[in-house]
Amino acid sequence: MADRYYSGNLGADLPLDITESATATPAAFVDVRVTYTAAGANKLEVAKLLDAVKNRILERNWPPV
Repeated sequence: MADRYYSGNLGADLPLDITESATATPAAFVDVRVTYTAAGANKLEVAKLLDAVKNRILERNWPPV
């Protein structure tokens, strides 16, 4: 599979603050893996899923329990 990892540290809020690599970044505050070869994968589907993750986080208590 073709995976790409998008990583950011606390306070990242611009595209320039995000790094893209072929491996995970264990020290990153957030590290997201995208599998490009998954059936039906495209930019729109990734963006929709990231919005769903954001909304899930916002609707729950913080920190999660």
